[in-house]
Amino acid sequence: MRADQIKYIENEDKLEINLPVEKTKKSVFIFFVTVGSIIALMPIVFFIFTLIEKIDLGFGFIFSIIIAVLVSFFLYRMAFWNMYGIEKYIVEKESVTFIADYKIFKDSVMKLEGQAIKVGFFDEKKNHESIQSTAKLIFELNEKQIQSTIDLSINSIEKLTTKIEKIL
Repeated sequence: MRADQIKYIENEDKLEINLPVEKTKKSVFIFFVTVGSIIALMPIVFFIFTLIEKIDLGFGFIFSIIIAVLVSFFLYRMAFWNMYGIEKYIVEKESVTFIADYKIFKDSVMKLEGQAIKVGFFDEKKNHESIQSTAKLIFELNEKQIQSTIDLSINSIEKLTTKIEKIL
């Protein structure tokens, strides 16, 4: 992610950081929404067919509805995250709140509260000599942690860290 894509809303005692997901192509978004819709509509079409043909519904029908809802929800969630997803971090004095924003719904609300919140980065590649290397933003308190899913440049994380530490 480029540093100019990171959005800040900064007050004296609050900092909101928005990290947008790299957007996928519209064709991929349309594919996932279409497939999810087809899967969600299949039990409804089958139900209408059973009413017309007077077939008894059994446990398999209920099971197929549950599976269709779960699969279509997963496909919608993936499509909206890859198109509109934003990781929101709200940093206040002695607390950090994480919200995954999918535009039409919010998910994964996590909160750390305490005096000893540490902020840093997690580099999977263990290569932080280069400004171009990337890592994940991480907040830690005791055994709990919040880790971003979006890779940021280490230079961007260091700039974020200084802003965050002023608030915490």
